[in-house]
Amino acid sequence: MRPHLWPRRPSVIGFGRRLAWVSSIAVGLIIVSTARVLAQGVAPATSDRMPLGITAAPEVISGYDSALTGAINMSQALGAYSFYNNGVIGQNTLSWVVDANYVWGGHEALANLGLTSGSSDAVTSVGAHATACAMLLGGRPAAPYLNASGQPYYSVLNTGIAWGTSLGSSAIATSINSDGSFEMSQQSVVSGYTVAASLADVISTSIGQSPDPAAIGTLGGLVDALARSHSQTTIVAAAGNAGAAATAAERMLGSPASGYNVISVGATGDYTSASDYTSVAPFSSRGPLTTQWYDGTTVYSAAGGSATRAGVDLVAPGVNLVSAAYVPGSNAPHLYYLGLAGTSFATPLVAGGASLLVSEARSSSLFSNSVDAATQSVVIKSTLLNSAEKLAGWSNGQALSAGVLTTTQGLDWTQGAGSLDLAKAYEQFSAGTRDVAGTASNLSAQVADSGWDYGAIDLGNTNRYALSGVQTAHQTLTVTLDWLRDRIWDDTLAGGTGDYRDLAQADLDLSVWNVSAGGAGTLVAQSISRVNTVEHLSFDLLSAGLYELRVGYTRNLFDLTADESYAAQDYGLSWAVGAPVVIAVPEPSSWAMLLGAAVTGGLAWRHRKRRGQKM
Repeated sequence: MRPHLWPRRPSVIGFGRRLAWVSSIAVGLIIVSTARVLAQGVAPATSDRMPLGITAAPEVISGYDSALTGAINMSQALGAYSFYNNGVIGQNTLSWVVDANYVWGGHEALANLGLTSGSSDAVTSVGAHATACAMLLGGRPAAPYLNASGQPYYSVLNTGIAWGTSLGSSAIATSINSDGSFEMSQQSVVSGYTVAASLADVISTSIGQSPDPAAIGTLGGLVDALARSHSQTTIVAAAGNAGAAATAAERMLGSPASGYNVISVGATGDYTSASDYTSVAPFSSRGPLTTQWYDGTTVYSAAGGSATRAGVDLVAPGVNLVSAAYVPGSNAPHLYYLGLAGTSFATPLVAGGASLLVSEARSSSLFSNSVDAATQSVVIKSTLLNSAEKLAGWSNGQALSAGVLTTTQGLDWTQGAGSLDLAKAYEQFSAGTRDVAGTASNLSAQVADSGWDYGAIDLGNTNRYALSGVQTAHQTLTVTLDWLRDRIWDDTLAGGTGDYRDLAQADLDLSVWNVSAGGAGTLVAQSISRVNTVEHLSFDLLSAGLYELRVGYTRNLFDLTADESYAAQDYGLSWAVGAPVVIAVPEPSSWAMLLGAAVTGGLAWRHRKRRGQKM
C-alpha cells in the first residue's frame, strides 16, 4: 500500500523557513505541594518557586537522611542493588542531562558534575528541573558521610541510580519567559544535543514539543539522527504529562519521545499512596501514535495517517520522588525537593538503569569479548524492555490468528513493555548468552534460555536462535527485538542551516517456532507490526518442546535512498524463559520503604501545553 502524501510539515514544529524557531516550551511538572520550606530553620516566603513556570512550590527540606521520613529508597525498589552488590555503580560511564538550563553543580549531591556544553546564544543559568533530574540519574556527594560511630556511608536518598557515573549537562534555552516557557534557537538545540551525543554513553532529556506524535519536527528528527549516528549513545526521553487530556490526540507523546530511536518513558504512581507504583500514573502520556517520514521536502504518512504505532517503551516511578533542590536566591547546597512527580523524573531513573548496564559491560570480565556489542543502544534498550515487569492490565493485543499468537501492536499503548526492573535487567544482561559472535546474516545459533545478541540481517533473510534444551510447558517466554530508523542530519537543507531527513526504515519481524518435530517447525507466536521499531512477545508456552526464535527481514516500511538499495539492518535482541506469569494481572511489586511513613500533601498539576514543555 502506497503511503499517503502530505503536502507539507506541520507549521507548529520545525526550524528555518517552516518556523523561525522561537518556540515557547512550557514546563509541565507535576508536584506535591505543601508550600512548606525547611532550610536550617529559615522559611522563605511561600511565593518562592522553582523557576520555569511550575504552578506551585514543592516542599523543600534540609538534610538528606532522617528528615526524609517516608521517602522511598528508589535504588532498592527498582532492583539496582543487583548491580551494586556486584561492584557496579555506574563507573566508567558518562551520563548527560539535556535541559533548558544547566544542572547546578553546587548541590552537595552533584559533586560528580563535570562537563557542560551550550551554544553561544544559550542561557548560562542553572535550573531546578535539570538539577533534580541529574541527581535522580546519578548524583552523589563529594565524599561519604559519617554516622554516629564515625563509619562512612552514602545516603540512599541523595545518590542517584547510577551514582558512580560522571555527569554532563547541556542547556538549550536561549531565554526564559516570565510565564515559565522558554525560547530556543536551532543553534542552541543542535549544539546542546550534538555535543552530548558525541561524548555521553547515556542522555536523559525531559523536555518535549507537542503536538508531534510522528516525530517529524526538527527536534525529534535531530535526536533520532544523533541516536543513529552515535549508536553507542542511549537516549532516554520523557513521554510527557498529557495522559489526562480530553482527546486521544492530546494524550499522545510529543518529540523527542515520540521518535523511533529513543527509549520513551512514562510514569507510574498513585497519588493516594507514597509507595504504590503498580499502575501507570493518570497524567502519563500514551500511544498509539502516527507514523510519518520526511525526505527533506515532503512528509509521507503510513496507514493513511492513522495512529497504529506504540509510543511508550517503559514506565518507571514518577510520583512522590525526592531529589536535589535548587532554590533561586538560596544557593544552599543541602536542600531537597520532597514530592516531585512527572515523567520528567521517571526518565532519569531509566537513564540511570541504562548507565548501570553500560557500566557492567565496561567493568565486568564477563564482557571482555563483547563490550562493543553490549554497549550498543539497541542492546541496552532490548535488555531494559525485555526485563520489565508487566503491570496489571498489560496488553499488546496478542490474540490467536489461525492458531498463531499474533500481535501487530508490539507494546502496550500505556506502559510499553512494562515497569523498569533493574534486578531482572542485571540477570538478563549478565547471565546466559552474552552476544552471538559476529553479525552474519542468515544466522543459525544455539543460545541459552536467556540472553541477548547484537545482530545484523540482510533483506530477504532470516536469523535463527535455537533455545538450548527442552522447554517446560507453561513457562513464560519474553522476547524483544529493536532497531533504529535510518535518519541523518543534512547541513545542506533549510537554506544551508541544516535539517534532518529520513533515509529508510526496515520492517523486521519477530517469531517463535516449535521445532520439536524437526523440519521447518511450527509457528507459535509472532510480533509483526508494520510501523514500530520494536517487536515484543510475552506469553506462556503451551507445550513442552524445542523452541526457536527467528528474526525476519522481508521488506522496508520505506526506502528513500538514492537507488532504493537499503537492504541491511543491525538490531538488538533479548530473550528470557521464566516462571509462569499471568500477563493480564501480574503480581504487584514489593516496594521498599524507608521508615515506613507515607508522604502526604495537596496535589497540583498543569497539563502539557500543545507547543511543548518540560515533562
